[in-house]
Amino acid sequence: MSFISLGRTLWRPQTVRQFQTTTACLSKYRKKHEITHTVAWLAEAGQPLREINVNEYAQTLDDDHKLVVATETPRVIVKVIPRGLERLKRQQAKESKAKTAHRVERKEFQFTWSTASNDLERKLGNARKLLEQGGMVDIVFTPKSKTKAPPLEEMRAKMKDIEASLAAISVPYKKSELVLRRGMSALYLRGVTEEQAKELQTSTNESPY
Repeated sequence: MSFISLGRTLWRPQTVRQFQTTTACLSKYRKKHEITHTVAWLAEAGQPLREINVNEYAQTLDDDHKLVVATETPRVIVKVIPRGLERLKRQQAKESKAKTAHRVERKEFQFTWSTASNDLERKLGNARKLLEQGGMVDIVFTPKSKTKAPPLEEMRAKMKDIEASLAAISVPYKKSELVLRRGMSALYLRGVTEEQAKELQTSTNESPY
């Protein structure tokens, strides 16, 4: 290995292998600590911000602590946190996401037997969207105030048509109702995939109407 004299300083050039090893170590270290900045300001409790070399400071930390970015504006500020705290936050975020994913939305859509066809289609379109997202819908028909309910066969036909129009993406989650003396009817549907709907319809093949 040759040395180059620069005044009183002797400088020994790095070999390609040494350079690659150093670069690999730094890259691995950055990945381990998820810090991509070379220089940052360190925030410590009760202490003023101070500028640090991220890689050099990170090497002083034990395995129970981690250097993370607190903010990048208006300048990069980092802080040290316990690794256990980070794992706890990740776990809490994961659990929260899972709860949100499994939370099923349920909504009631109310109609009268005299609801105009365009209003009916618009509301049923909203019900369809919710079912496609795996939600639950209650489709309820009641007579208009001071108006007599239509004949039984007409009510049954209407409910069967609505049920059939949503059959590809839904199944009943409880038995539907037809209250004759009040002229009220209801469908209780839960959104499913088309494959699930076909399987369930094949196994039951029943309609309350």
